[in-house]
Amino acid sequence: MSPVSNNIVLPHVRCLYLQAGQPAPTLEFLRPLVLHSLTVFREDWLTSFSNVGCSALIPLIHRSQCDITELWVSANDAENIGALLEQLHHLKVFRALTRNKLPAASVRYVLTHQLRAYLEKLECLLDSIDTLGNFVDEIQLYLREPREGTRRTEMRVSVILRDSNDQKDLFLVQEKRCNALTKGDRRLSVSLSYCLYW
Repeated sequence: MSPVSNNIVLPHVRCLYLQAGQPAPTLEFLRPLVLHSLTVFREDWLTSFSNVGCSALIPLIHRSQCDITELWVSANDAENIGALLEQLHHLKVFRALTRNKLPAASVRYVLTHQLRAYLEKLECLLDSIDTLGNFVDEIQLYLREPREGTRRTEMRVSVILRDSNDQKDLFLVQEKRCNALTKGDRRLSVSLSYCLYW
């Protein structure tokens, strides 16, 4: 007699949207799900998702053997985003919402792997002016590579600045550099902005 499985198999679910509400979604909600057809995972940025986190999505992906192409997250465990991104081989849309600041290593992974593969839209908040500098460096490397095809990637990227004129000046330098790199390039559209440290 085989052991009884506690999994809930939903083979036709393609999109999973978690929205703000009471009670907020928790790890227990995701733990039994097996979603073989899942391609879109969206989390409402108002959702209190600290009990789940990016690390909870990795077992769901392994269990389901699904291929997520659109991911919106606002989890508090930004340090686990890199491990999550490594599971997503055909990511087209990635949106790390306002609460989730992307560390430099995750930014580098997105730009060196997903951008060169399938990425069409990126929206994220970077954790420092140094990370923005690394971001623009990776854009420069990407644009130097010969490309075929017509895929266009749109990026909306914000960076957290300390409230100082020096930080704003450094932002303006990187923004000008990025604009010069992408001007007239049909493959990449980049919009940069900043917000003050909170």
